[in-house]
Amino acid sequence: MPCEHSQSNRTASRQKHWPEAVYLFLILAGVATILLLACHFGIILCPLKRFTGIPCPTCGSTRAVVCALKGDFVGAFRYQPLVMTLVIAAVPVALMAKLSHRMRNLLALAVHCPFIWMLAGLAVAANWAYVIMNGN
Repeated sequence: MPCEHSQSNRTASRQKHWPEAVYLFLILAGVATILLLACHFGIILCPLKRFTGIPCPTCGSTRAVVCALKGDFVGAFRYQPLVMTLVIAAVPVALMAKLSHRMRNLLALAVHCPFIWMLAGLAVAANWAYVIMNGN
């Protein structure tokens, strides 16, 4: 009998989280639809660029993702090199973190490392200069 009880707990646990995954998917699909429509019609969503004419550090991200989805990775990197690098790096890092307890510990340590934050700040500043110079 204990085996049946533990099996039913696992099944109940999976069923409990299913609606959360569906809601997350619907929210992401809705946001993606809005962003794609804005990109298609040339609507500027960035408040900084809209009111000052200066692009923010992430300007061009939507266009870059659209290019990547079309298979144009060179164009995607031209629009937004930092965001595309993060998107490409996020998939293997997320998989490794899911599969490896050691990787989760390393990621937790990295969050508290000042050197990592300095590198991140330099990467954002360099990317912002690139985006401004290209007029994204």
